[in-house]
Amino acid sequence: MFRRLHLMARESHGQPQGRPRGRCKGSPRAGDDLKALLQDPNVRKRKERRWGVLYGAIALVLTLAGRRVAARAWSILTGEQPPAKVTAPPPSGTSRAETHAVNR
Repeated sequence: MFRRLHLMARESHGQPQGRPRGRCKGSPRAGDDLKALLQDPNVRKRKERRWGVLYGAIALVLTLAGRRVAARAWSILTGEQPPAKVTAPPPSGTSRAETHAVNR
């Protein structure tokens, strides 16, 4: 019964019964599968590594450029130097081992 309803629904939407449905836009093509099988895995890994290096280099350059632009904009808009990172001061004269021993 469900099969008959399904076939009737397909016919009512303009698709004849024996006609295959179209492929989804996101589904891979058969050529891509064949290409993946024939491609050398070492070449593919090398390409992926190069892509990672390129991606990282672009991210680094854009980060540094963004910081410079932000610092420049801050100094133009406020007339002050941009806030600097605050670093912890080094311990005065005692080593870490000596500090740990005193705290026991």
